[in-house]
Amino acid sequence: CNTDELIYSNMMQIEAITSLLVKKGIITKDELQTEYKEFMKKAKRNS
Repeated sequence: CNTDELIYSNMMQIEAITSLLVKKGIITKDELQTEYKEFMKKAKRNS
């Protein structure tokens, strides 16, 4: 596997997991978006 394949594979796994969480009603798309934005803010502060 090359790096691009690994990145793509990880991205697809994340998409599948988040889709399943939303389908099962564990999280909403809005909650996911909010959490992502907060995570990105924290990551920027720590870099």
